[in-house]
Amino acid sequence: MDFRKSAYDALSVFLEGIIRRKCDRDNTLNILILGETAVGKSTWINAIANYLEYGSLDTAQLSNDPKWKIPLRFTISDDHLNEQTIFVGSEGTKVGESSGTFPQPYEFMWGNRKVRFIDTPGIGDSHGLPQNKIHLGNIFRYIEEHQIRNLSAIIILMKPNEKVFTPAFMYCISELFTHLPKRCAENVLFGFTGTRPFHYQIAATLTPLRQFLATLKERQNVSLEVSKDTAFCFDNEAFRFLFAALPANGITFTDDARKNYAASWGQSVKETLRFLDRVSSLSPLGTTDMISLNEARQYISVLTKPLALISDMIEIVNEEIERLLIETRDKQLALEMVVERLQATLEEYKAEKEMMGDIAAMFGAFLKKTAIMPFNDAVEKYIKLSIQQAEYMAEITRIPADIEHVKTLRDWLERYKQQKQYIEIGAEDGCTASEVKGYFQKLLNLKHCGRYIKEMFDCEKMGMEDQKKHTSSGAQSHSAGNQPSFFHGIKSWISRITG
Repeated sequence: MDFRKSAYDALSVFLEGIIRRKCDRDNTLNILILGETAVGKSTWINAIANYLEYGSLDTAQLSNDPKWKIPLRFTISDDHLNEQTIFVGSEGTKVGESSGTFPQPYEFMWGNRKVRFIDTPGIGDSHGLPQNKIHLGNIFRYIEEHQIRNLSAIIILMKPNEKVFTPAFMYCISELFTHLPKRCAENVLFGFTGTRPFHYQIAATLTPLRQFLATLKERQNVSLEVSKDTAFCFDNEAFRFLFAALPANGITFTDDARKNYAASWGQSVKETLRFLDRVSSLSPLGTTDMISLNEARQYISVLTKPLALISDMIEIVNEEIERLLIETRDKQLALEMVVERLQATLEEYKAEKEMMGDIAAMFGAFLKKTAIMPFNDAVEKYIKLSIQQAEYMAEITRIPADIEHVKTLRDWLERYKQQKQYIEIGAEDGCTASEVKGYFQKLLNLKHCGRYIKEMFDCEKMGMEDQKKHTSSGAQSHSAGNQPSFFHGIKSWISRITG
């Protein structure tokens, strides 16, 4: 195993060298943007489009050609406190979150280099845990499908004045780190939006963030630091001013206000260039481990349900064998044959359960060895808080959908506990990134459970809405309240052979 690990590490270094040279030839910087919902990713991307084009606010205004990549709408008030809605892009264009549920690339030229910002769905979506899971899965699906072989940097955007990390915020930042391999650490940067009120510095967020990272280092031996080299403070209000001050909007601002916006623009241009300089100095990061990490986590999630159901299945068969053994002696010979068949099937299910458990544990070991955080400690507290809120709402409304939401959250809590258990008990050796898919394929080839594992995996990939369509078309649903068809199939089989 040590030899295999050494060979794998050597191969990884070799492949990353190839990636690095290819990246240099392409002259492209790939930057993955992660962050909590409503942190301001869309405004930041739009602002960068202008900061790279215009070195000063004066130049931007004289051009009369403000840049934008993502349609936005915001409200601003003039000197007399009159509010007005400003549209970035056409007024009829759909506005809102830049990336929806799937990542979107936005490309810029920085000198003679192409910079590709990969915007991602926000974590902490108002639709809750299932949607967040879909968002994260889509990020890695995008990287794989678009053959993004390397990332120059991963920037986590945050607000600068979070005095205490709430359960929701802890869930968000922890969830991000569970999906990043340890080898990403040197390429992880922190960006803070809306920092002008704090003199372009990190405010209250710095203390809890450093505490969080110190705990991470103590538990996982992963060193992530917030320093001048890794933290960047932006403010994008000058971008809003640029659009608000267009003559067509008819909004006037005082000279003092304009001077403040001009200073903000200059500072943000300087910080943007410092950020890109830092990104260009980093060695590109291969994405193979990142994709495999996400796949292993997804496979464990898929396996928790059938593992629990197989335990129920074994119990049912055992009960049936006991019942048959006390049947009348007149049918003794026939019953012995039936019992023999049942026992053979029982052994097959036990063997499949053992293999599923062993492979799940191997995936767990891979996560422990590879991920910055093998599992999200904040999930349990976050789900319990969500359950309390959902129970309160269901008690008031008595609407079936609200009651069902409570049941769904409880099911998510149970699944999280099961997934955490498989990660914690992970085998010492585990598997390598290149072996993850192969082991999962072994599970898909299982005689009894293989096709049902595939059904559940396909449902995970399709996401919530597609899963509903899949179910309505006649395929099996694997939501909290339903059991896969093999669970009913074994009951029917028992009835046939004992009838």
